[in-house]
Amino acid sequence: MRRAIAFGLLVCGCLLLAGAVRAEITILDFAGFLYEDGGFPSSNVGDVLSGVGFIEGVGAELDWDPSLYQLTFYITDLVSTGEYDAGGGMLYVLYTGGTIWVVADYYGDTNYTDGDYGVNPPNGTAPSTFIDGEIFLTGVFADFYMTYHPTLHAGSYEGFISWTGGTQLNSMIEDPAGYTLAGTVDPLGAPVPEGYDLEGVGHISFDPVIPVEPSSWGEVKNLYR
Repeated sequence: MRRAIAFGLLVCGCLLLAGAVRAEITILDFAGFLYEDGGFPSSNVGDVLSGVGFIEGVGAELDWDPSLYQLTFYITDLVSTGEYDAGGGMLYVLYTGGTIWVVADYYGDTNYTDGDYGVNPPNGTAPSTFIDGEIFLTGVFADFYMTYHPTLHAGSYEGFISWTGGTQLNSMIEDPAGYTLAGTVDPLGAPVPEGYDLEGVGHISFDPVIPVEPSSWGEVKNLYR
C-alpha cells in the first residue's frame, strides 16, 4: 500500500514539475438573447446565429466606469453546420465563422440610446442600439458550439475568441487569442422577446497557463504530510 502511495506521489510530483496550472480569469459577464434566422431548436445547415445584450460585469484588467458608459455586445455571422444527435435527448450544433463586438455607449452623448431588443430581430433597434457607441473590443471566433435539450428547454454553448481591435485591445491579458466565451441557454428563464429564440447568459474568460516553479522530491512529499 505504501509503495502504491509513494508511486502516486511520484506521478503527482512529476506532473507538478513538468506541468502547469490553469487559473481562469473572468473579464466580462453578460446577459442577452440569441436568435437564429432559420428558427430554433431546429438548426439547419447555413442558418446564422446572432445575439445581442448587455455586459453586466467587467474585470479589473479593463477600463470601464458603469456610471458613464453602458456596455453592450453583438454576436453574429455564426453559421450552423446543422444539428446532430448527441444522445440522451441532446442536440449538438457546431458553428463556423462568427464575430463579436463589445461596445461602450457614453450616457452623456447627445445621440445616446438604451439598448432595445424590440421584436423579430434584426429590427429597427436590434442590433443598431447595441452597436452605436465606441468599440470597446472586437474579435472573431475560432470555434463555437452549442448543446441543447429541446424537451428541457436548456443547454449550453462555448466559443473561442481572438480579439482583434477596440479601445481595450492593449489591455488584454497576455495572448489576445486565449479567451473563451461560455454560458447557458434557457428560453424559460427571463421572458424571451418575440422573435428571439433563447436567453443567453455567461461570461468571457482568459485561461492563462501559470508555470510551476521546480521543486525537489522532498518538497513534493511535504505537500502530502
